[in-house]
Amino acid sequence: MRDHWTDDRMDDLARRMDDGFNRVDMDLRALRQEVRDQGKELRAEMAEMGGGLRAETADLGKSLRAETAELGKSLRAETAELGKSLRGEINARFNAMEARFDSMQRLLIQVAGGLIAAFLAGLLGLIATQL
Repeated sequence: MRDHWTDDRMDDLARRMDDGFNRVDMDLRALRQEVRDQGKELRAEMAEMGGGLRAETADLGKSLRAETAELGKSLRAETAELGKSLRGEINARFNAMEARFDSMQRLLIQVAGGLIAAFLAGLLGLIATQL
């Protein structure tokens, strides 16, 4: 009787072990399926977010390009205005210097003419006193 009892107990134990492994196998399959499903959901959510980010980035890029173009136009206008102002200043100073040089040239011609006249007068006076 003891051999029969041990065989039944062994069969019962094997059956319980098989049942336990079957439950673990089913749990693992369910877990794998859940991970796959969550992975699909996560991929879909990431794709949706990626599309939104791409659109937002494109919009920001367009906005930034427009702002940069506007700033470029403003800088060009400001630079052109400063260039005109600087040209006017340079021309005014150049004209003032040119007037000074003309004045100096006139003065030098007058001084040179006066010296030549004084030299000639002195020479004529010397000639006149020697005759």
